[in-house]
Amino acid sequence: MAGDPRRTVEAMVNRFDTHEVTNQAGELGDHDSFTSNRALHEALQRHGGSEATAELASLGERAGSLQAREWARLANENRPELRTHDRFGHRLDVIEYHRPTTSSWSSRSVRDPRHRPGSTAATQRM
Repeated sequence: MAGDPRRTVEAMVNRFDTHEVTNQAGELGDHDSFTSNRALHEALQRHGGSEATAELASLGERAGSLQAREWARLANENRPELRTHDRFGHRLDVIEYHRPTTSSWSSRSVRDPRHRPGSTAATQRM
């Protein structure tokens, strides 16, 4: 009689457990990529951009979120594709993007105050 199938599966899974990885950083988690950047704060103060601190802090929170990093990963895995012709041979020259990622970034961009008339000069220079 053959062995217990559960033991066989356990043996297969355990075969790949070679060691515990301890020299890698853990998940970063949500963080504010603006306020945690001391050099950026100092440069902003030095070059007269301190009035943009609140807007940049808001952008830093969004850019440092787990969701934003997931969208970036998806965008990197699903690169834009150039379609030069349709199935009938007609010239298109269209770039297709990963739809869910592009829609997520676009909707955030439209809501961003830096893309509205009257936004501060400091954030427009960025």
